[in-house]
Amino acid sequence: MAKSTNNTTATIITVIVALLAACAVFFLIWTAGNQNQQEHDLQQDYVPTEELASEMKQEATDLLKGNYEVLKLFYTKGMSYEKEPYGNAPEDGFYTCADDTYTTYAQLEAFVKSVYVENEAQRILTSSRAAFQPKIDGPVYGDDNGVLGISENFIDENGFIAIDYDYSWSNPTFTIDPKSDNECALVIVIKDSRGNDVSCNGLMLKVNGEWRLNELIR
Repeated sequence: MAKSTNNTTATIITVIVALLAACAVFFLIWTAGNQNQQEHDLQQDYVPTEELASEMKQEATDLLKGNYEVLKLFYTKGMSYEKEPYGNAPEDGFYTCADDTYTTYAQLEAFVKSVYVENEAQRILTSSRAAFQPKIDGPVYGDDNGVLGISENFIDENGFIAIDYDYSWSNPTFTIDPKSDNECALVIVIKDSRGNDVSCNGLMLKVNGEWRLNELIR
C-alpha cells in the first residue's frame, strides 16, 4: 500500500514539474513575441503627411540650391574683388568685393544662416576651409568698414584660390527619406568629371519652424 502511495506522489510531482516547465516555455515564447512586436513597431518607417512630404521636397530643393551657392562662394570660385592701387596688399587684410548680389557682410551672413543650422553656418563663415587648406585657415569673407571684403589669404596671382573639386551640381537629383516631422535625410546624385553618377548624403532639420541643412554637402 505504501509503495502505491509513493508512486502516486511521484506521478503528481512529475505532472507539476511538467506543468511548470510548460508555463515557463509559454512565458518565454510570450515574452520573446512581445519583444519582437515592440521591435517591429519601432522599426516601422515614419510616414509624413502628404502636405509635409511636399514641404520637405520644396525645402530640400531650395536648400540644395543654397548649398551649391555656398560651395561656389567659399570653395570653388569666390567673389570678384577690387585690386589695391599699385598691386599693394590691403591694409586690413581684405580686398573689397565687387559682387552685385552680396554687397555687405551682413547680407552674406544672413544667406549662409538661411541654409544651415547655426553651428554649421558659423563654421562656414569663420573657418570653412580648414579641412582643405589648414595653412590659410580663417574667414574667407569679412566686414571691411561696412563693405563685404574677401581675405587676401585666399587670393593668389590667378585670383581666388579654389580647392580641387571635380563634381558638377548642374543637374542634381535627390530623394527624401523622412525620419520625423522635424528630420529628413537626403540622398543626392551629382556628376563627377567624367559624367558618372555620384551619391552623397545630407540631413535636413526643422529648427524653430524652418528647415536647415545640418552640414555642408559636397
